[in-house]
Amino acid sequence: MKKIGLALVFIPLISSCTYTSNNMVNNSWFADADKYTVGSFSISFENISKIEINWIAGSLKIQKSEDGKISGSENGTDLLPDESLRYYVNEGTLLIQFCQSLYNKPIDFKKKQANVFLPDGLRWDMNSVSSSFSSDDGIVCTKAAFDSVSGDVDVSNLDCPEVKLDTVSGSVDLGLTPSMKDISVSTVSGDVDLGLNSQTMAVSFSTVSGSFSSECEYSMTNGKYVFGNDECEAEVDTV
Repeated sequence: MKKIGLALVFIPLISSCTYTSNNMVNNSWFADADKYTVGSFSISFENISKIEINWIAGSLKIQKSEDGKISGSENGTDLLPDESLRYYVNEGTLLIQFCQSLYNKPIDFKKKQANVFLPDGLRWDMNSVSSSFSSDDGIVCTKAAFDSVSGDVDVSNLDCPEVKLDTVSGSVDLGLTPSMKDISVSTVSGDVDLGLNSQTMAVSFSTVSGSFSSECEYSMTNGKYVFGNDECEAEVDTV
């Protein structure tokens, strides 16, 4: 897979959901905290159209469900209830939280390696502070959004027409698929790699001090980097 590379510079931002180097968590408030179920789960996706995951640290891997259900777990087996993942279905959206609302104590992030198995056909909304996101199982989704502070996002084989990625310093590695028609990437200091297979695309690249490089041949048309033709539109904004 050939890649388009973009190199950027850093301006620090502050998140409302942060942690310190000693694994101290300062989790933000979320609504209906008393309605969440704590721990690993496996549920039917009937009447669920969207999944929202708020994962602070550790890692989050999205894999394809083989049994038609939505399931999730983390590797830590001795986490306290307030430290553990929790989930709640509200008006067609499955919400997954890293830990209890307003939790403000240390957590061993090595025990917060989460795996979530999803069927095809959902809308994704993934949010992180330092947790990495990864997915490479060829899942079909209607729309995908990834929002991260310093966590890396590594996604390939995602069958999705619209993908949006926002980071501060986390890197983005997105393997493009023919189904992708609208891609938006916004970052402050994270590197961005867009991997091309056989599809063609037009890239709008806006930057203050970043740079553009490509292993693939391209032409310039109306200020856009065009690879083949413009079947896929990608917009990349950097500082």
